Amino acid sequence: MKKIFLLTLIFLKNLLSEDIEASNEATSLYLANINALMIFTSQNNVGSGKYNFSNIDTHMVVLHAPIRYHIPSKKDESNFFLTGNAGYSQTDGALNLPIQERSTESDAEVEVKPLLSTYTGGIGGGWRYKITPHSSILIGGEFIYSRVGVVLRTENDSDFEFVKEFFSQTFNDNLSFKGLLEYNYTRNYRDYIINAKMGFRYFNTSSELNIKEALSSIYTIRSQSYLTQLRVGVETPPLFTFYQWPLTLKFFTEGDLLFGDVSRILKVDSYALVGMDTFLYTKKHNWGITRFFIEGSALNGYGIHGYNVGLGFNVGF
Repeated sequence: MKKIFLLTLIFLKNLLSEDIEASNEATSLYLANINALMIFTSQNNVGSGKYNFSNIDTHMVVLHAPIRYHIPSKKDESNFFLTGNAGYSQTDGALNLPIQERSTESDAEVEVKPLLSTYTGGIGGGWRYKITPHSSILIGGEFIYSRVGVVLRTENDSDFEFVKEFFSQTFNDNLSFKGLLEYNYTRNYRDYIINAKMGFRYFNTSSELNIKEALSSIYTIRSQSYLTQLRVGVETPPLFTFYQWPLTLKFFTEGDLLFGDVSRILKVDSYALVGMDTFLYTKKHNWGITRFFIEGSALNGYGIHGYNVGLGFNVGF
């Protein structure tokens, strides 16, 4: 394992050296790993997804659990809301450095590859104002803390003894701020619910690659990114009832434009998304829950394709 550790250190030190253009590669993967949890995940459901960034040969698996709760208000036209989230992702591809290590139990050589492992947690809030009975705006923000480390893995499932936490005691700490501005419009037409949403999100991440013990240096990076989105959806009337709970389907499509550092890093500036929700409405509103739902979606664009599946519930007042 000392051989693996030293070779990986040398590799990362070369990447992080300001004298070498390849330092952008390490920074690219690092920032993409943090920001993808915020940009490519839904704020509506507990979900998991897989995303492939073909222009930089990087693959990402994401698990995400968000929450948004609208606080009851005596004013019909406005209310405050709270947000929170927890997430996890693994990213590989851009740091693929095959390292040959001889197994202690056999003479076979094992190829070890590093990947980035990220944990996030955030909390925030905002304000919603009803402009008309059919439209509203949301303004909010959220602070997100994340920890990132490098994990060594093997291609062979039988060689788990070679999987080690590279920064087991010194995961890198990061702090992000996400700003949200959103406009929603909803209208009923012949028992169909038509919904349109326009949104703008701002992401600012401050990251410190705290590898002082390993490389005798601290490498600080910052990033700013912006996302604009337009989503249109149509929800059907109740199709049938399940134990007196109505079931409906919602079909939606979305177009997103990505700007800033993450767009440059991932080499992705736009993508489209299509998906479907299955809603199961409650009757008694136990615990304030108005409906349960399952969501599936797929996205595609130049340099990106992926999918997301999730489930959740809505709380009304």
